[in-house]
Amino acid sequence: MAYDSARGVTVMFGGYDGIMRLADTWEYTSEGSYDKACGTAQGVNHKEQITFTSSAPHSHGFQNAYLWDNGDHAVIDLGTQTANGINDSGMLVGQKTRYGTAYVWRKGKLQDLPTGGRSEAIGINNNDVIVGWNWFAGGSHAAMWRP
Repeated sequence: MAYDSARGVTVMFGGYDGIMRLADTWEYTSEGSYDKACGTAQGVNHKEQITFTSSAPHSHGFQNAYLWDNGDHAVIDLGTQTANGINDSGMLVGQKTRYGTAYVWRKGKLQDLPTGGRSEAIGINNNDVIVGWNWFAGGSHAAMWRP
């Protein structure tokens, strides 16, 4: 659970539907109700920072990426993209949902990865090597970046 001070809501991760545990996010609003944000946790590192993507009502139909920092007990809204993975130094990777391009987020700044077209960064290791896919020549191909 974390408090998103920018929007004034408490965000909770997980859930239980009676059969299995879910990776959903829920938001406790100022009106005292819970809104399911239709999100999924995508990555976690050894600092217990969690990346998650949400299709919350405030996102106007686009997915929003978030970083929950357990040390700061804070939720950082990264805007309209997905958040797929994070390494131990806090570098986060994913895809900008409006443009369909891969990105890396580090030290508070979003950087497009060189792709030449539709792409998505899926994971990042502790050597800052990013893997994902890139669409070219009529198909999807494995990709690797070292920003």
